[in-house]
Amino acid sequence: MEFATGRLSALTVAPSTPAFSVPGTGYNQPEDVKLSVAGVHAYVTERTRDLVKVALSSVNRPCATVVVSGMTAPRQLCLDEAHNAAHVVEFAAAGDLLRINLATGVKTAVGRRKPSANPAGTVFGRMGTSYI
Repeated sequence: MEFATGRLSALTVAPSTPAFSVPGTGYNQPEDVKLSVAGVHAYVTERTRDLVKVALSSVNRPCATVVVSGMTAPRQLCLDEAHNAAHVVEFAAAGDLLRINLATGVKTAVGRRKPSANPAGTVFGRMGTSYI
C-alpha cells in the first residue's frame, strides 16, 4: 500500500523475473493490506476510518465494499478468517484493539493499550493473545 498515492502495488517475485505493477488505485490513506487465505480478496485499512474488502480480480477502490467505518485512524490488521473476524488496532490516545465481524461489520472493542498510546501494529497469536 502506498499511503500518499492511495495505490495498491504488487511485486511478483518467483518463479518469474521480478516485476512491479499497480493493480489498484483510489484508496484513501491506506495503512495495511492482508490477503484472504483463499487469495481471492484483500482487506485494506484506510486511515480515513474504513476497513474495506476488495476482490483481487478488480482491485480499484471504487470496486471495494466497506466492511466497517467509523474507526479512529485504523492501522494494522490481522485476519482470523476461521472466526470470520479481523482485529484492527487504532492509532489513537486510547489505543483500542477492535474485533470486526467480517460478515456483519459489527465492531467490538476487545482491549485498550493504555498507557502506551498510539499503537501502530498488531498480531494475533495462536492462543488468543494479541501482541500490540
